[in-house]
Amino acid sequence: MDQRGFGFGGALILVGIVALLWNFDVLPDRFWPAAWSLWPVALVAVGAGLALSRVRAWLGSTAFLVVLVAGFGAAWGLAATDQGSALHRKTIAVNLGEATEARLELHVGAGSLTLDADAPRDLLLSGELESRTVGDAYSISTSHNAGGRSVIRLRNAPDWEFSFWPGQGPSEDWTLHLTPDIPTEIRVEAGAADIDLDLRDLSLRSLKIEAGAADVNVTMPAAGGKTEASIEVGAASLRITVPDGVAARIEVDAGLSSVQINEDRFPQASDDVYISPGFDRAANRIDISIDAGASHVEIR
Repeated sequence: MDQRGFGFGGALILVGIVALLWNFDVLPDRFWPAAWSLWPVALVAVGAGLALSRVRAWLGSTAFLVVLVAGFGAAWGLAATDQGSALHRKTIAVNLGEATEARLELHVGAGSLTLDADAPRDLLLSGELESRTVGDAYSISTSHNAGGRSVIRLRNAPDWEFSFWPGQGPSEDWTLHLTPDIPTEIRVEAGAADIDLDLRDLSLRSLKIEAGAADVNVTMPAAGGKTEASIEVGAASLRITVPDGVAARIEVDAGLSSVQINEDRFPQASDDVYISPGFDRAANRIDISIDAGASHVEIR
């Protein structure tokens, strides 16, 4: 009789079933972060399987699968009762002071980021941060030099809170307001996030976005002078709105992406380049460079 165990094959079947339940929205939203917090259960499962397999191979496999099922069940229960992580809320306010220019660096993981130009008159940056994590969710630092340049760096939860399941790490919701009164530079690094940047009222010198499986919405400045924008996305949806009266030069490295560009406003000049008539003479103009993977890109 074949006495070999079935632990590995059974584990694959179990993980496949759980993945199907997730894809069909049966599992609660916080399931995978809760499961990651219970990772020591996997060690218990392996240990039980190895120990009991010395008696009978099938017994070790059964013990391995029973412990895994119990772990997934516990994660389901934690997520359903919302005990797998704590809700953290934080209000931030950075004084404008003597700043004459600013650089904003944002590092956000899974969740959402909303940014506009509605900061109160005496603040450089304001907003609310909300996250569900197992610890302190944010790190913010500011620096100012004698020339009036201010740099603000805002980061998400520490790297050790990474979840092995893509896009299901600690969930963050950031709502930020930047001052429109001084020239700014913005840098955004994001994972599986919903990003909505309303920059129409900013004096924006440069914008750089690096994002993974994200949904990105950007409204460019309406009277920002000369702006440079560089956007790199993976499997994303990218929509860019250029306000009326603003000229643009657009260069797209699309890969496997679908690209829709309003050629009435931005006629195609070469294979990958689209340019507004009179771009070089326009008072307000934006130079946009896009590097996209398997994405949908729309510019209007």
